[in-house]
Amino acid sequence: MNKLRTAWIAGFVLLSVACRSAEETGNPRYELSGKVISIDGDSNRLTIAHEEIPGFMQAMTMPFAVRDPSELKGVSPGDEVEATLVVSDERSWLQDLVVRQKGTGDPPPLPPIPGEPILGEPVPDFTLVNQDGEPIRIEQYRGQALVITFIYTRCPLPEFCPRMTGHFAMLDMALQEEPTLHSKTHLLTVSFDHEYDTPAVLREYASTKIPEHSGSFEHWELATGSKEEILAITKYFGLTYVLELDNFIHSLRTGVIDPEGRLREVYRGNDWEPNDVLADLRRIAAE
Repeated sequence: MNKLRTAWIAGFVLLSVACRSAEETGNPRYELSGKVISIDGDSNRLTIAHEEIPGFMQAMTMPFAVRDPSELKGVSPGDEVEATLVVSDERSWLQDLVVRQKGTGDPPPLPPIPGEPILGEPVPDFTLVNQDGEPIRIEQYRGQALVITFIYTRCPLPEFCPRMTGHFAMLDMALQEEPTLHSKTHLLTVSFDHEYDTPAVLREYASTKIPEHSGSFEHWELATGSKEEILAITKYFGLTYVLELDNFIHSLRTGVIDPEGRLREVYRGNDWEPNDVLADLRRIAAE
């Protein structure tokens, strides 16, 4: 139960449609109330600014999959809704969706996100330690576009940190197919679990958990740092994490930094694909 609670308390996370039978039992269920921000009928998802779910999730705005597409009929942005949030060991979805109060039909503004970095600004020269125990700095990648994401190696569910690692693996392979672009880019995976994820653990993680990793860290490095260093870089990117027993309650962030050291893009949550970042890198290289 702790692993489920930990993995699913993350801001702005894509929640996939469950493939299990509606008659399946045993999955934790929580009552959810909130205001509809937007509706994606193609993927059967609602973005909801929801109230706190006591003992499970703080109040936040995030997208939810709706198991039965017919429940979206009659739902509009601005509506106040109630639903049951069902959490399996890999997925999550809403069911029994009810409109508690109709809104105006106009989408309400998204709540402000505190501490978010500003696109176009230079990224501070953070200092970290890579998988070989060597100090690295953000500025040392000047002249290349740097893509950075955040994980911890013990993350239990595939839709979180493992998905970020998998996306980086696909991105790395795609860049290998474009040697010129490959030479102009660098990938950096940073663990915020600075106590457990030592350089040796990160190196082992790359060799055992990333089959697609070439074994060379020339293009794709993994890194960690001191408590103070990790707090500084995660705060800059707007990533939040709290240790609870052996797992983290955390959000997700992936950033793209141009060769001049300026922040060009921030992807929040896991609602992005390797081709999205690949397009960013091609655009930057063409400038």
